[in-house]
Amino acid sequence: MEFVEFTGSAYFRQILSLATLSGKSVRISKIRQKDEHPGLSDHEISFLRLLEKVTNGTLIDIDETGTKVTYQPGLLSGGDVEHDCHPDRSITYYLEALLLLASFMKKPLNAVLRGVTNDNVDPSVDAIKHSTLPLLLKFLGTDEGLNLKVVKRGLRPNGGGEIHFSCPCRAKLRPLQMKDSGLIRSIRGIAFACKVSPATGNRIGESAKKILKEYVADVYCYTDLCKGPKGGLSPGFGITLIAETVNGVRYAVDVCSNPADSNEEASIPEDLGENAANLLLDEIYRGGSVSSSNQSLALLLMCLGHRDISKIQTGQLSPFTIQFVRYIKLFFGVEFRLSGDEVSEDAEKGKVTFTCVGIGYSNLNKTVS
Repeated sequence: MEFVEFTGSAYFRQILSLATLSGKSVRISKIRQKDEHPGLSDHEISFLRLLEKVTNGTLIDIDETGTKVTYQPGLLSGGDVEHDCHPDRSITYYLEALLLLASFMKKPLNAVLRGVTNDNVDPSVDAIKHSTLPLLLKFLGTDEGLNLKVVKRGLRPNGGGEIHFSCPCRAKLRPLQMKDSGLIRSIRGIAFACKVSPATGNRIGESAKKILKEYVADVYCYTDLCKGPKGGLSPGFGITLIAETVNGVRYAVDVCSNPADSNEEASIPEDLGENAANLLLDEIYRGGSVSSSNQSLALLLMCLGHRDISKIQTGQLSPFTIQFVRYIKLFFGVEFRLSGDEVSEDAEKGKVTFTCVGIGYSNLNKTVS
């Protein structure tokens, strides 16, 4: 059997997700070979276990040192799945991979994920719900069965959060053409406070609104006070800001307080709100028809869509997105046509338009009724 060879631990999720969709077997070697703690980390092993649960017939072989993994993907089965995510990474570390796979499963996916819902490393579950799911909806064509519910919030170090994610499966995806993002219409915020003073959420929201009101009139911030079991196992607070344009494009950013067991200084609610507002303004300045955190999802779904032209415009490309485009070419043989923004003199600030013809990827796993 032929394997696609990779070295190192970088882009671990993306390699395995694309291997699962393409059906190609991969071998990843020299994983942190020279580190003090060589081999796979706990959250990467947890991610492999999740892939086993959503597929049927997947073969995973990890050598004795943990520095080499052989992955032979099975069929995407879907259905009801429960998984306890390792607290080293947020739930969205696992959820982002499920978003790439969920549309192509045999049965509609109903996943219950437990762990950390908000941190400063991965996007929050609120950002996924209000920014990524609307983008996925454009490719699916219907919101029937597409939902993300935050049952409990969980922060570092102990987690304790829980979300319910459901996604329908489709035989084929729709092509998408989104170039003009349009002007900002409204900004919404979700400030949460877990096991801390109820006034904390209001303090974060007011400090963020103070900055954003100078640019947009329609700004509103909701407060989510999480008490008892709904607040998870660790105290903390944070905010997610979502800006929506007149054309339905959504930009999302989030910030969270430092963990209780960290050596960093205690977070101040007002500073957190100001930081979130400035991050959102930066995201709006970068522009594009998709948020920077959703670039890779949009490009993959364009590649797998109907045999028609798809086109989107992005802001400045992240190294993550650039590498992901290379992997799309490796696994599916699809190349994108890139064109820059002629209006912008500064290439780093200019927008990039991606154009491709979908491969007409058919969901052969889907049960025909």
